[in-house]
Amino acid sequence: MGFALARTFAAAGHNIALHARSADSRVDSLTTELSRADVDARDYAADASDPRQLCARRCRRPSMSSAPRQP
Repeated sequence: MGFALARTFAAAGHNIALHARSADSRVDSLTTELSRADVDARDYAADASDPRQLCARRCRRPSMSSAPRQP
């Protein structure tokens, strides 16, 4: 369901951030697929139950715009 929602939101013009507990080739593949379709798509691997991991991941990545892409 997560991948389907990501594709739906991407098709509607939104940027996509994908999260997985650990590195996952399926998430990497979807990120690549969406990026090739001109979507600002990024993936993050972190244990969401550990705030330090989430902060460390967020602090290393540039921020994404929350505004939908304009055609």
